[in-house]
Amino acid sequence: MIEQFREVKLDARREDFLALREAMIAVDTASWSYLKDRELDFSPGGTSVLFAHRDGVLPNADLSVAWYGGQVTIGNIVPENFGQLSMAEYNDLLVDFYRSRLAPAAAKLGLQPELTEARRDLSEWISVGAVRQLVAFSNLANKGTGASHPNDRQRWLDFIIRVHDEGRRLPPEILEKWLIDELHWPESIASDLSTEFGGAAELLKRYDETR
Repeated sequence: MIEQFREVKLDARREDFLALREAMIAVDTASWSYLKDRELDFSPGGTSVLFAHRDGVLPNADLSVAWYGGQVTIGNIVPENFGQLSMAEYNDLLVDFYRSRLAPAAAKLGLQPELTEARRDLSEWISVGAVRQLVAFSNLANKGTGASHPNDRQRWLDFIIRVHDEGRRLPPEILEKWLIDELHWPESIASDLSTEFGGAAELLKRYDETR
């Protein structure tokens, strides 16, 4: 399973967002306060809304909800002080805001936002058979040399071709994270493999288009 930053996804018209914006502001919760003064400079068109978390349990942070091109998303979560939130802290803040302000406001308007999971399996992007093929390559390969040995090379290329033939799209960054976190490859080798995968996938796609 791959750990990732969670996201909020919601298809909405601009007028839906404006109604959601007012509904979120009206929700009575102590953990997130509406940053009205800062929003005047940040979002003069009304397509964003800012909140601050200051209850002392989770890290103090500011959060923006934005609308653009028919999508409502959490624009960013920024710590109050200098530094960077960990993935776990970011996700905890997002879930807290979603449950305390966004979801209740959306429910009143009949909107149905989606909160993505923190952990996802590689089979969401490629077939179970392709995942097994990748694992087999990983188990047999020399993790210090990547796919340089002829036998490892063949298994690696067979995996790339299978993903292409199945019409799946596996982002190279997801593959890299899976190789590092789940299959325990060195970061530098995993980066090289994922870069090669991305280039090969692009080449195969272009080859199909020009046949």
